[in-house]
Amino acid sequence: TLTKEDVSGLHPPSIMFHKDSLETMCASETDYGNYSYTLGLMKPRSSARNSRVEMEQVHNMLNIVPMNLELSRGSWRILDNMIAGWAVIFDSVFVVTGTIFEQNPPELVGDAKVNVPDKFFKVVLVRNGLDLGAIGFVIPNKAESNNLHQYSMPVDSLENLPGYNFFSELPDYLEGDTESLFK
Repeated sequence: TLTKEDVSGLHPPSIMFHKDSLETMCASETDYGNYSYTLGLMKPRSSARNSRVEMEQVHNMLNIVPMNLELSRGSWRILDNMIAGWAVIFDSVFVVTGTIFEQNPPELVGDAKVNVPDKFFKVVLVRNGLDLGAIGFVIPNKAESNNLHQYSMPVDSLENLPGYNFFSELPDYLEGDTESLFK
């Protein structure tokens, strides 16, 4: 859950990435060198400004995926900043971020043979008082338009791609309306 406090803290972002100490098989920054991908953040820096520990988690290599450089600097950044803005305006924002692999086998990069996702998704549930709203985004891992509208869709349409039921904990009457209505 993302709140106003999470996005309005003053902890500066680290520029150092680190391997997770509990993982024996973990990619490193060097696995992304000499490729057309950058270190894509699944959890953005903007969601961890309230805590040094959370900012360190953002820079853990387990939070990193190979992301097209233009996508990282364009649509993905715009979407992350838009969601951070919603956290300031609304009571709370719940975000699920993930990858979609369509190629079999997937493209691999680096010595650690990191899988390159074909697409990324974000599912966003916004709560404001008693009101709920949800939207999904599926963005190809390549340089394309920064027009987020073309990547947006109802959550129940997005659920078919990765095969997840995102808001199954909501009562059925809320889940159905929230996921199917495109707000």
